[in-house]
Amino acid sequence: MPEPYALVARLRDQGLTPVEVARAGHAEGFDLLQVMGLVRAVCGASIVEAKDAAMQAVYGQTLDEYQEELAAWMMADAPHD
Repeated sequence: MPEPYALVARLRDQGLTPVEVARAGHAEGFDLLQVMGLVRAVCGASIVEAKDAAMQAVYGQTLDEYQEELAAWMMADAPHD
């Protein structure tokens, strides 16, 4: 895994989108939380924006898609009266 600060500087100079930054970090071997930190450092993204970009890079779906799947799964497992 590269030195994170060098990667931040390199990516910042390229003008990439948050998702592109997240994909680059994931390709370098960063885990989900590290990818989120990278997106925040490079793009100045909020936590929610960084999490969405990281989810797309690591899991191939947006944060909204993931949460909708999770909610559907939880509702299916919930006891029904």
